[in-house]
Amino acid sequence: MAHRTPPTDPDSDYGSDFSPEDLEVLDRLVVQTPSTVVNVPSPRTPFFFSRDNTPERRDAHPARSRYVASMPIAYETEPPAPPPVSRSAHPSSPNGAIYPDLSAALSSLNEPTATPLPDAPQPQPEAQASDTRSPLQRYRSFPRKALSVTDLVSPAWCELQYSLTLSLHGRKPRTEAMKRGSEVHAALEEEVYTSVQIEVATKEDAWGLRVWNVIQGLRTLRETGMTRELEVWGVVDGEVVGGVVDEVGFMCPDVEKEEEAVRALAVARGEAPPKARTTLPTDQRALDEYLHPTPPQPAKRKLYITDVKTRSVASLPKGASFRPTKLQLMLYHTLLSSLAAGNSPLSALAARYELDTHAPFSPAFVTQVAALADEVFYDAPSSAEEVARAPDPAGSELARNNTLEKLWGVMMKLFTEVIGEGGLGRVLRAEYRSRGTGGVIGEQVFPMDEAVLGGYVGHGMGWWRGERAPEGVAIQEAFKCRSCEFAEGCEWRLGQVEEARRRARGGWRG
Repeated sequence: MAHRTPPTDPDSDYGSDFSPEDLEVLDRLVVQTPSTVVNVPSPRTPFFFSRDNTPERRDAHPARSRYVASMPIAYETEPPAPPPVSRSAHPSSPNGAIYPDLSAALSSLNEPTATPLPDAPQPQPEAQASDTRSPLQRYRSFPRKALSVTDLVSPAWCELQYSLTLSLHGRKPRTEAMKRGSEVHAALEEEVYTSVQIEVATKEDAWGLRVWNVIQGLRTLRETGMTRELEVWGVVDGEVVGGVVDEVGFMCPDVEKEEEAVRALAVARGEAPPKARTTLPTDQRALDEYLHPTPPQPAKRKLYITDVKTRSVASLPKGASFRPTKLQLMLYHTLLSSLAAGNSPLSALAARYELDTHAPFSPAFVTQVAALADEVFYDAPSSAEEVARAPDPAGSELARNNTLEKLWGVMMKLFTEVIGEGGLGRVLRAEYRSRGTGGVIGEQVFPMDEAVLGGYVGHGMGWWRGERAPEGVAIQEAFKCRSCEFAEGCEWRLGQVEEARRRARGGWRG
């Protein structure tokens, strides 16, 4: 279920983790009443970039099918009216859901040069003040979708801007630049998966399809060493959070940085840092060791997370412009590590989306997945081990696991087997590609840092829960204001300018 949404900002991949069409389907499926049938448009034909600009990948071949919820979808014509929202809210979809418009919110350029439009919409303080609910209650409460990784990291660019964006905008039409970025992602995914349309009739079917895709992704990871578009869920600071990891694979992006990160983690935990294994010269070994050498025990292979960003410029972001990407990858690492350790968020998800985890999937759904999946050609197992772990035909597997709870159990078993507790490496990788050609611009590799992530999430949730007002950027990051549509009347910005002037006058007098 390739539910990636391209970014709304020309130079950023931040946006919803699902396409607008998929979000509309899932939002409406959460309400079960007499329904009408609508058609969900099929995905756009992927844009295939030149392979000349792409490094060779030994595992770059279609291994499995990815199933996408498609027509006909039965759902309510119009859901019940949501609680009153601010007059500044823009009803961007028929069901009243409010989607973030991240236009210019997370530019990955270091020094944006765009200037605010003279007629840019400005916030209405009286309208916002009339609604005392927290952002979490206003924008991410049932029947709207839960928090996403994108929701948590987008304010890292400017929390105040993100707050105003949620308040004033609905879903913004996708630009050509955004579509090109999406096409690069689609082309990468086509290296691993072939999309297949599946009809779903209930919200349990829709979630079952998402879980089934994760199962296929984990099996692809085990068989080929790499998978893409792996959906993950978890509970972060008491809230359900979901996201889609661009790529997970066994290839370490930087061995030296990984070793440094492993040593740093051991020191932080008060453990002895791991020692490099050395082999004595033959003239210094004992006779028995020389005659009967003990083969070194192979260390368990680690998995590494990559996020792919597209850019219109041939440079890499740095400093404040890189911060959201770092936090995004750290959150993916946290969610995936938790699942790999066997921590299941199913009960929290079921409560949040009102899912009946014991309800059988619809017969039509099971039949479609079974028929299409069993047509996929797989290489015959070549060893006893491969025979033992070869998956059953989809038909029999779904027949035995025909509820969300049972299918979820299959997925969790794979998470612990394929990755396992401690199975993720300590470095994270951001890959940047040209939006025009799809060619690789460069990459940034950095260590996981739980302390940094914990501090950021804890502070950010204070705003989401309405415990404090949103904050603007620091004076050192004022360059972000150049591309902000709210800069003209931003009280935070004016206050920062006045504070800088006051300090300058005080310093001059001293």
